[in-house]
Amino acid sequence: MNTANKVTFFNNTSSRCVTIHNFGIRTWDCDLIQKKVQYTEILMNSVKRVFTCVVIDPTDQYAYLGTKTGDIVEISLSNNLFKRIGP
Repeated sequence: MNTANKVTFFNNTSSRCVTIHNFGIRTWDCDLIQKKVQYTEILMNSVKRVFTCVVIDPTDQYAYLGTKTGDIVEISLSNNLFKRIGP
């Protein structure tokens, strides 16, 4: 079972959110008319981190995640891609 550590909703829509897990990130799309929920796993290549917090920028383009090791991870929410990692 992959339990979510945090859930953060997008700023400009209430039908999308991001969840962080110990070693993964998912974006969720809710179709309220058809009553369906779909998620997309964001591939992190070889980066293995335990994520502790997430914040989404005001334009809903990027999410920034904090890790237990002190790194900050940037992901693109428009195409669900890992962008970069840094101290």
